[in-house]
Amino acid sequence: MNTNPDENHFFSIPKKYLYFGLTGLLFLLLVWRLFYLQIYATKKYYLQSQKNHIREVVLEPLRGIIYDRDGRVLVDDHPAYSVYVTPYEIRHLPRLLNRLGAILKMSPPEMRAYIKRRQNGRFRPVRLKRQISFKEVSLLEENKLTLPGVGLWIEPKRFYPSPAR
Repeated sequence: MNTNPDENHFFSIPKKYLYFGLTGLLFLLLVWRLFYLQIYATKKYYLQSQKNHIREVVLEPLRGIIYDRDGRVLVDDHPAYSVYVTPYEIRHLPRLLNRLGAILKMSPPEMRAYIKRRQNGRFRPVRLKRQISFKEVSLLEENKLTLPGVGLWIEPKRFYPSPAR
């Protein structure tokens, strides 16, 4: 048995001081980590968050084909393409409107006024034009990388092949 008091000095510290010390150390580590994330790593996580956002899209329901009693199609759905602009994703609006105007054959001031009038928050897309032609769809798809904030949506459009009787 060891009776020397100097050798058992570590074990003579009351347990409550040991617990307070460990709790304080963990708290300081937590505060340091929060400081690091908020101050030093802000840019890194901000850029990651910009790439990781969610866009809510309302999908129009597909409606069925209607036949007459002889099996001929009376009503059908066809795809219709619409151009949407998301204001938040646009970096340089005048340049974008000039490029879009050349493709959609709309004037930039007209598009700017329409976007401003229809905008419901910067994150919500604004429909710029409905039922665009296949040529316009092709041009938009070709220039997709140079048109940030511009998107195409396919919406169902009712088509009536036979004339009304």
